[in-house]
Amino acid sequence: FNWGGGLTPLYVLIVFKFGFWAWKLLNTFLITTMFFLFAKLVSKTEKKFVINFSLTWVMFYIINIVIVREAVYWLDGSMAYVISTFQTFMLIYMIYTRFIQNKSKKYDTVLLPMVALFSGWSGAQTSAITLLITILFVIYYLFVKKNKVNKKFLIFSVLGLTGSLIFLLAPGNGARMNTFEEFSKLGLIDKVKFSISNVSWLTFKFDSGLFTTVPAYIYTFSFLFLIYNFSCYKKYNKKNKWMLSILLLIQILFLFVTLFSKFSQLEYINKLFFNYEDLSKIDIMTLGGLIKLFPYVFMILFVLSNFLTFLFRKLNNKNILLFMIVISTYCSQFSMILSPYMPYRTCLTAIIFLMFGILMLINELNEEKVDYELVIPVLIAYVNIQVSLLLILFWAFLNSTKLCKTKNAFYVVCLFPIIAMSLINYGKIFYYYGENKKVFNENIKIIEKSKNNEDVIYLNKSPYPTYEFTSLAGYGWIENDIKTLYNLNKNVKFEYKEKNVK
Repeated sequence: FNWGGGLTPLYVLIVFKFGFWAWKLLNTFLITTMFFLFAKLVSKTEKKFVINFSLTWVMFYIINIVIVREAVYWLDGSMAYVISTFQTFMLIYMIYTRFIQNKSKKYDTVLLPMVALFSGWSGAQTSAITLLITILFVIYYLFVKKNKVNKKFLIFSVLGLTGSLIFLLAPGNGARMNTFEEFSKLGLIDKVKFSISNVSWLTFKFDSGLFTTVPAYIYTFSFLFLIYNFSCYKKYNKKNKWMLSILLLIQILFLFVTLFSKFSQLEYINKLFFNYEDLSKIDIMTLGGLIKLFPYVFMILFVLSNFLTFLFRKLNNKNILLFMIVISTYCSQFSMILSPYMPYRTCLTAIIFLMFGILMLINELNEEKVDYELVIPVLIAYVNIQVSLLLILFWAFLNSTKLCKTKNAFYVVCLFPIIAMSLINYGKIFYYYGENKKVFNENIKIIEKSKNNEDVIYLNKSPYPTYEFTSLAGYGWIENDIKTLYNLNKNVKFEYKEKNVK
């Protein structure tokens, strides 16, 4: 009623009843369960399951620290984003396994309604995903497949919609939005104009220094998706080939310009294609204003071409799962155009779904038995855009050489960069958080030993500020809570000692 419409506060209170370790175990369990279920879903053999499960963790540990520090390693952030992502993943998992694959379980009578309700009643992005996925699922189930309405389907669909509406219409969302006074007073169109530049930047600005966020995963997925559609291009009739060629051409152009923009560092190229300026400040009645709109037009064409491509493939079970993944990714990002700000932590949901999409496409391409099979490990390495030039070289090499006899060795060589990146990134996280924890413990001791007659409490700075969510000093809401917890004078000030920060 007072802050947001989701269940996060309730989850936090329950976890706190059991202690800090309960959160660690819950966080680990939810992430592991998602990865396990999806790897199991796309794997036909135990050997492939082990590989797929491992690849998922490799991709996960490449995610940039600016996202995971807020959405995974910060307790409140993980309770909001890991739990909500898990709930929505379970919604898609249930739709696919129970209604598309028709694999019923004894406990579905209880589990299906809970999954649908909690997925909708989760978070801003995941509620939007649940609402959209549920509506599309109903349309597909009733009008495309022409299935009859049954009790299981009806309860699942109604509770999915109900959960979403509870969240979206909750008084707490209005209360929270009112804390951003200027934004809350804007009309719907003005809100979109205000926020879309930030959302677009976080999703598609491929020349960003923080590339191992959403853009890297979207690029990797899009490249694989392009190959996926090319792999069965010959199966289409002339009319569909013509339309599909246009869509694929748009995707090729977007990916090529992205690659060129990243490596050329030509400012006018970046400005023309990826400079997402505030729409509210663009005068579309001038030539300069129309040019500033071009990045948005280019982006929209690319996104539409991805969705329209599905229309030219037969709607089999696998394509439906892939389609739901793509829907979830873009809905997660662009539902935030109605939000006054979009911190990095909001990107976690999109990245996890993109990871699943990448994993699924890798398996699909390996099953297609086409010439592109050997290039898949290199495409995984595309998560790091810096090695993309290697892709071009390998691509040319693979089209002129057969490596069947040395395929396994080739896989290992191509996977080495991505595995190395993952290990190095996680190694940094583990080490730097450990170093920060030592300083944090020192600061707690300083606070505990402080006296109420002190005017200033001097604390030590964390040596690696990038590897912590926030600081003990400098944030009023944190300082006030510390003072309350340790019964300190409300007028005492927290300041950092002068010390070099690494």
